[in-house]
Amino acid sequence: MKHTLVITAFLLSLSYPTLGQRQPINVQHTPKTLIQGLQKKVDQKWKRKNPSLKSMTSSFFTTDNEHAYYVGLVQLSGQGIPFSWDDDLSMLEFLLQLNPQSKVESGAAADSYFKGTKVAWDQPSNALLWFNDISYKAPVDYWHLMEITECVGTSIFPNVFFKSTDKLTGAESTHTPSLVVLPYHESFKIKSSNTTLTTGDGKIIKGTGYDLNNDAVFDVFTYVEEIDEITSYIRLYINVSGQWICKWVNLNQECV
Repeated sequence: MKHTLVITAFLLSLSYPTLGQRQPINVQHTPKTLIQGLQKKVDQKWKRKNPSLKSMTSSFFTTDNEHAYYVGLVQLSGQGIPFSWDDDLSMLEFLLQLNPQSKVESGAAADSYFKGTKVAWDQPSNALLWFNDISYKAPVDYWHLMEITECVGTSIFPNVFFKSTDKLTGAESTHTPSLVVLPYHESFKIKSSNTTLTTGDGKIIKGTGYDLNNDAVFDVFTYVEEIDEITSYIRLYINVSGQWICKWVNLNQECV
C-alpha cells in the first residue's frame, strides 16, 4: 500500500532516538487555524469526481447522526501498529471536534528524521478497529504529516496512528485495509461481504459492503479505482438515510 516503506522507516525511527534530540515544542493553535495552516501544506489537486450511487434502504446513518461518526480504512504496519490515511485532513478535523485540546509539534520535535507536523492529545479519543470480523478498541495515538518522503515522485499525505493492543499486534494481515470507526461504540456488530452497486448512469461498481448494526443492510461501501500500474483511488461511502455519500478518499501510490 501507499508509502509502506516510509511508514515502516518512520515507526522504526521512533524506537531509536538520536543523542541530543530536541525536546518537544508545543505550538499553540486553535482547531480552525491549525486546519487552515495544514491545508496549505497538503495538495488537494489529486481529488477526483465521486460517482453518484443509486439509493438503497436506510439503515444506521441518518441526517441526524451522520456527523457524529467518522468512518475510514485502517491497516497494520510491519510492526503491528494500526494506522489510517488522512489525505484530505477530514479525520484530523473530526478528531479536533471530539477533543480540541491538542498538542502540536513541528520540525524535528515532530520527528527527528521525517520532521513535519505532529498532533497528539492528552486525552485521546477511542476508535473501533475492525479486522477479520473482530472489533478492537484502540485509542488514537497521534496524527502526523511528514515533511520528508523516501518515495520519490509521490505526494506526501498525513497518517493517523492508533495505539496497538496485545490482542491485535501481529494477529492480522499487514496488507489488507480494514475498517475504523470514530468514536468507539460497543454496539457495532460489523459484517462485510463483496457486493456491487450501480451508479446513476447505470455503471456497475464492484466493492465491499459493511453492515454496522446487523440488520442486513449495508451502511458503508468501499471500492478501488485503478488509475495506472502504481496508482489507485479508494473511495468510502456511507449510507445516509438511503443515499450514498462519499466521506473518505485515499490516493494510493506504490513506493517503487
